[in-house]
Amino acid sequence: FADAIKAGVDAIMTAHVLYKNLDPDNPATFSRRILTDLLRNELGFNGIIFSDSLDMKGASGKSSVEKAAVRAKKAGADALLIGGGDPEAVLAALKKEFGENDKAMAKSAEAVMALKEKLGLFSPRPEASPAVDMAYQSTARAIAEKSVTLAWDKEALIPLPKPASGAKKPKLCGVFFCPPRYSYDLLEINTPLLEDGWDVEHYNAPMTPAQDDIARAKACAERSDALLIGTFQWAAQPYKTQLKAVRELLRLKKPTVLISMMSPYDILLYRDAPAALVTYGANRFSMQAAGEILSGKLPPEGELPFRLDSPASKP
Repeated sequence: FADAIKAGVDAIMTAHVLYKNLDPDNPATFSRRILTDLLRNELGFNGIIFSDSLDMKGASGKSSVEKAAVRAKKAGADALLIGGGDPEAVLAALKKEFGENDKAMAKSAEAVMALKEKLGLFSPRPEASPAVDMAYQSTARAIAEKSVTLAWDKEALIPLPKPASGAKKPKLCGVFFCPPRYSYDLLEINTPLLEDGWDVEHYNAPMTPAQDDIARAKACAERSDALLIGTFQWAAQPYKTQLKAVRELLRLKKPTVLISMMSPYDILLYRDAPAALVTYGANRFSMQAAGEILSGKLPPEGELPFRLDSPASKP
């Protein structure tokens, strides 16, 4: 953080984490010792302090988003991210606590407006030229191709065998537990496999599947010759019903490739998967790269950010 501040970083986000050696009583988001005494006064940070989302359980699980917003502001935060909270209720709570003409609130507002001006957010948004769009796409694709990682392949499943010409198409079931916003991006993984001759059945399942969703996923898997399972975790704590669903699918003992689509650490929960790919995101470029690795059109070049044999890598 000290190096980032020296380099002129415009903003820093808090974490809802208790650092006992810095403040034994308050998570960083609510700690005046950390946000004001350390970050502002000791490290000399003059930019904007953003809270992480205050609708997270670590911030408002035992109170409310409104109370969390007041606590974060008292600690020294400038911009309060409220997630699914009610903006009007948060604003009312802040006005009740600090009044209409609070100097710290006004200073924060001025800082946010100044940063918006610096970033050109008040200017008409220029249309991206075709050259810029092409540069973005080629860069994003290059990053995806270099980053997608083959964590293990115990049964030499990858690349998936290319069906013989004229033979009956083998069935491939893909079950992806993922937020709906990625539904179209996920389809990109299928293109290379369809080109190879696989009969692909694709199911975008909820991140927290109900029993009906699990039954549908298992039915898809049972009528397939091979199985792809896409897992998605935002953080270290797994979604319990997703964990249950994936383990039930793995117990079917199909030739299976697990595909971790967000936090790579969730592969540690499924070490019994025959093979595991890590994409670090569910965007279309990463899914394209994963599909090409599965079909043998692209070698996996990424590396895990942790060692599988490390004592810290225990689920």
